[in-house]
Amino acid sequence: QVQLLQSGGKTVRSGDSLRLSCRFSGLTFRSYCLFWFRRGTGADRQEVARRDGLRRIRYGDFTRNRFHLVPEDGQMSLQMNNLTPEDTDMYYCAVRQRVSDACVGSWYFGQGVQVNVSC
Repeated sequence: QVQLLQSGGKTVRSGDSLRLSCRFSGLTFRSYCLFWFRRGTGADRQEVARRDGLRRIRYGDFTRNRFHLVPEDGQMSLQMNNLTPEDTDMYYCAVRQRVSDACVGSWYFGQGVQVNVSC
């Protein structure tokens, strides 16, 4: 059974850094695509970062080189630097199986953690 357990959400001040963690169980790390999302203000969640089927790491334009997805054995982290109030949101990690360099199949999500950035 695939499970993702998140930690690290908290309230910080504008300009601070914060690292979110997502610990895996029930999966083989190298066989999955990795994602970070945030809830966003629209109807769809906002993709923050991904490690895709070709193991390339890509970021949403809004991250502006401030965020970094860090894959590690058994977990992945999201290092966030120079945070602004606009980064206040609920953040979710997720995985999807990697098959023949594509991300396919069911999604598995962490429980979400709240990040608040004050002025």
